Amino acid sequence: MHKDLIRKELKDIQAKKEELRNNIETMKTKEEVEKYDKEIRSIVEKENKLQNELDEIVRNDEGDAILPETKLTDEQIRSLKPIYTAGEEQQMKKRYDRNVIERAWALKVLQRENEMVAEERAALESLITTTKTFTPATSTTVGQSNAGVLIPTSIMIDILNEVKNESPLLKDISIKHLKGIARYPYKKESKGGKFEEENKEGKNKNESYEINFDFLDLIPIRLAVTATMTMEMLNMTPEEFVAYIKEEIILDLTDKLINGVIYGSGKDQFKGIIPEATLKVENEADIYLAIKKGLNLVPKNRKQNSKVYISEEMANELFFTEDNNKRPKVNPINSLGLKQIATKQIEIDPYLKANDIIIGNAKDYILNNSLDFEMGEERHFSKGVVDYTAAGMFAGAPIPGKFVYIKVPNA
Repeated sequence: MHKDLIRKELKDIQAKKEELRNNIETMKTKEEVEKYDKEIRSIVEKENKLQNELDEIVRNDEGDAILPETKLTDEQIRSLKPIYTAGEEQQMKKRYDRNVIERAWALKVLQRENEMVAEERAALESLITTTKTFTPATSTTVGQSNAGVLIPTSIMIDILNEVKNESPLLKDISIKHLKGIARYPYKKESKGGKFEEENKEGKNKNESYEINFDFLDLIPIRLAVTATMTMEMLNMTPEEFVAYIKEEIILDLTDKLINGVIYGSGKDQFKGIIPEATLKVENEADIYLAIKKGLNLVPKNRKQNSKVYISEEMANELFFTEDNNKRPKVNPINSLGLKQIATKQIEIDPYLKANDIIIGNAKDYILNNSLDFEMGEERHFSKGVVDYTAAGMFAGAPIPGKFVYIKVPNA
């Protein structure tokens, strides 16, 4: 029998044993107890037999070579997920070194599993993603893939950190990893808690504190990036492959994530901060007056931690705008950069368009990685190339009424 089918059957047996144990307290007759004893003995005997068979398979570094296994049908293959007995789950909790996981992943993607050692084979099991059905993504459902190899968490953390470093605004956004979330609750307003020293009855009164919540619709968007390699490149070391894939994904994912967060239309894209902004300053050509008006629009409960995000062109306007004596208001010579305007920190974001400024607290943008990235491949033998495509699901939207958008004309 295939080892994953054994594990599945062992799981079912463990669940049955638990069910029987829960029922023993309700037994009232000797006959019921004897029936329970007979059934539990039969289950334990079967469990021991299956566990011995599984142990024999697992002890072999080459997989299932010692014992002949049943050939699985396509339906059985699609239904299998990594399944572990209670004892194995404890063992799986230990952390494999990231180098072991990344090397195992690279060899799997490169179809060179024969080069793996035992530890790499064990680490690889947590990265295989095979589910029974394919579920498309909708506004209320997070999609589920049915094939591929998950990109290790350590690689994705490196990639996302590099992407975030390209944009100060994105860097300030905390990426969430809430699987299966299509709606996100946020505090719309709070009221109450007011204290009155004395009411008509001459008694102190403390009003109840109320919080009103609303929800963001987080529509999952499939982000896919492709890296192309020649057939000759398939012989590179696993470490070289990991470095190459990181670099290729970073280049493509950067534009898709950052532009989606700032300018996404909400149709097959994130909901962007600027298209969704309801607090706006427009038609104010004086950049200093425009920023002043924008700062005054920031909601009271968001003033403390808000930042001013400006484009490169707007930064130059601040540097070279002259006062009444024809001198720059900010010294552009040997400058260490713009740090602050009024009481707010300034960040220059190269992904903002020339005339654009955003004021707000980046934590008010909800960016969720709703489905982990997987890696698939497509080989083109006639061209001698292989396309490796990494795909995952993200959803993003700003909390309404929190960001200020400034468009300065004639920049």
